[in-house]
Amino acid sequence: MASLSDIVPEVPAGLTVRRARVISISGRSLTVDMGGPIVVQSLGACYPRPDQFVYMIGEGSSFTAIGVVNDVPRQATITVTADATNVVTGLVNGISVPITKMGAYTAAVGDTLPLIWAADGSGVWAGAKPGAAYVPPPSGGGSGGSPGGVTSGTSTYAPTYSGSYIAAQWWPGSVGGFFAGFFYGAGRFRELQGRTIRGFRANLTRQNGSGSIPVYGNPQSGPSGVPSKDYSAGSVNPSGWTNLPIGLASYLIGGSGTGAIILEPGQGTLNGAPYGALQFDWSR
Repeated sequence: MASLSDIVPEVPAGLTVRRARVISISGRSLTVDMGGPIVVQSLGACYPRPDQFVYMIGEGSSFTAIGVVNDVPRQATITVTADATNVVTGLVNGISVPITKMGAYTAAVGDTLPLIWAADGSGVWAGAKPGAAYVPPPSGGGSGGSPGGVTSGTSTYAPTYSGSYIAAQWWPGSVGGFFAGFFYGAGRFRELQGRTIRGFRANLTRQNGSGSIPVYGNPQSGPSGVPSKDYSAGSVNPSGWTNLPIGLASYLIGGSGTGAIILEPGQGTLNGAPYGALQFDWSR
């Protein structure tokens, strides 16, 4: 990695203001693009996300990030529009998104739940409604059922990682370029083995670009090396909850139940995690 002095020349005195894109975040340290990746520190009130731009004040060749350009407000609560075993769905900045629960509880549509944001803005979780009793989740997830047990439902899986494969390495955050994807961790879909999948969709939203993009299944639990395209699922036009082929669902559920979806957005960019969540409608 280049040193800051290789990119920003020394100045004798005074302050300068620069703007740079955030590549990745680690606590209060930001890796930003200033003609090359440079690590800078951020002030306590500056909480950017990957691919956002930050303002930085420099003194000589020392820079500190002080604010986010067009920052998105971090909502304190969401109103529940749908509840599943591991996630609730609600509006965040006017967009319907699935939010991972911090614990096991059952929420009702219309409940107002607190949102707990990571300090660096890299994740958000939904807390329980105050006073809500612990309710063990049904085996395998989903909802619905009969006196004989749960017989159908919808299981939702938020991605554990999203990013783009650029210049022979993975960059976390938004999904863009000619190779990118969402990864879901090891064995996430194994619990759906033996069930009949009735519907399958992904929450895909654009930052920019248009038109259809190819989608593939990938057997990896996380980003590693050049993304392989093991299962071709055709092309989709991302527009929120976007239907995907049942065959891709079967591919992800089979074997170890581990897998990812790889996309080729081309010149466009999709929003990264928590977007990219997968929903499986299933029955026994």
